Amino acid sequence: MSFLEDVQRGKHLLFDGAMGTMLEKKGLGLSGGVNNIEHQDVVTTVHKEYIAAGSDCILTNTFSLNKIYADTHNLDIDLKQANIMGVAAAKKAVQNAGRKIYIFGDLGPTGLMLKPLGLGEPEEILAAYKDQAKVLADEGVDGFMVETMFDVEEALLAIKAIREVSKLPIVASVTFSTPAKGGRTIMGNSAADCAKKFTEAGACVVGTNCGDIDIKDLANIIANMKEAVDTPLILQANAGKPELVVLVTSYNMSPADYAANMADCLKAGAQILGGCCGTTPEHIAALKALV
Repeated sequence: MSFLEDVQRGKHLLFDGAMGTMLEKKGLGLSGGVNNIEHQDVVTTVHKEYIAAGSDCILTNTFSLNKIYADTHNLDIDLKQANIMGVAAAKKAVQNAGRKIYIFGDLGPTGLMLKPLGLGEPEEILAAYKDQAKVLADEGVDGFMVETMFDVEEALLAIKAIREVSKLPIVASVTFSTPAKGGRTIMGNSAADCAKKFTEAGACVVGTNCGDIDIKDLANIIANMKEAVDTPLILQANAGKPELVVLVTSYNMSPADYAANMADCLKAGAQILGGCCGTTPEHIAALKALV
């Protein structure tokens, strides 16, 4: 059975939860590339904890490990090696899982807004995503996750880049800044428009993740996407709205409350669930009980 077969027959699947905040709790910094190279065993441990909690799919710790993000954020690492070791950490985690776990290569934003609003050149962004996707595909991921995208056009470049190097399944997820008018990104794109464009570009699953919107409001966004496309939908919500505590952003929704709120999103049409910022294996375990 493949991921696509599972999805097409309507199976409810669980992705994992947050990686960065979990690594932070284990005493590491938030640099995914550094952690993959210097603390791969800890990254693997987090993957294993999510698998034990019930995750059917895990994301490689490669969020935004593309050339543009690395250059603009002065990441002094071997970018290719960081991506390779990110896949290796995930592969180690699934070796003795006792069941099929799908590994998705995680592609996040470049950090640049596209011209004319920003400095991002479409050709350079496409090339950066293509380079990262090629490494992840060569290392043997089962699919790709394009996530936390606030600009539909950048997400479409990522999907195009993947399609130029691989035929593997693509999950595409956008971040909304407001629930107004059925859900709008910071660029003004509607939930329905995002779902349609991602599907037309070749994504086999579409949805939303992250943001500072209440989970209850995300249910309406999922419902709007469901009306727009027949494509299976994914939701990876944060553990509540972000709160600033002593200059540190934190997420404080309990696993029980998280699952109770996500139940509305499941009813609204989300077939695949997972967690984003602030979620833990306990949050995923609560979702497992839900589905």
